[in-house]
Amino acid sequence: MRMTGISTDQADVIVIGGGIAGAGAAYELGKTLRVILLEKERQCGYHTTGRSAASFTENYGTGVIRRLVLASRGFMGELSYELHCPASLAPALWDALIAAGAGSGLRPYGLEASRILRLEKGHIIIGQDTDALTSPAELGFGWAISRKKPFFIGKRSIEMRARLGETRRLVGLDLRGQSEVPGESCLILRDGMPAGHVTSSAFSPTLGRQIALAYVHADDAAPGSVVQVKCRSGRVVAVPVAHHAFFDPDNSRQDI
Repeated sequence: MRMTGISTDQADVIVIGGGIAGAGAAYELGKTLRVILLEKERQCGYHTTGRSAASFTENYGTGVIRRLVLASRGFMGELSYELHCPASLAPALWDALIAAGAGSGLRPYGLEASRILRLEKGHIIIGQDTDALTSPAELGFGWAISRKKPFFIGKRSIEMRARLGETRRLVGLDLRGQSEVPGESCLILRDGMPAGHVTSSAFSPTLGRQIALAYVHADDAAPGSVVQVKCRSGRVVAVPVAHHAFFDPDNSRQDI
């Protein structure tokens, strides 16, 4: 592998991105390995999105991992990493990780657990909490759109969409105390007419209550507003709007 003239012969690990997670990973790995940190900005730690990656070779006893990609991820709202390797070598990597973490109480968890964790954090699933007409502004992602670049893919579409105005926003719903809990796809009503729908709904073991994400009318998107939700039984219940991050809104659990 060769990247900007740098080869894996020069380092055990190449970390791409000197953000908070990238710099932290490079620091820890550098205690025992040769590390090269690649960052396009003028200073490390510039990015706060937690993007980093590395590629290296390592022996794990039960097999040889010839190519391993380490990427920091925050989808579940925790300080976490993804490891990517060829499928044929995944069992060896899995066994090595389980063995290494046995003394620390490491246990695997499944997809449903990750979906609940991301909902507690208010993180979206593309295709479930979005549709073909969803705009970044509706998701509260306006901060991610460049105001300086003269062109980027999707710029024209975003500008055309913005000229239509904003009619809905994705928000959290506080479902505490509801005798009937609205499920996914239940309608949000405004003046008796559909204004949105529930996109995600689940019981949070961490919070001990049901939580949900939903599209509501833009004028009802402020936390504390009350919206009308039509349950599957046909009953309409009043539900307060909440901040979309139900758990750890300050991201303290993802700090390094």
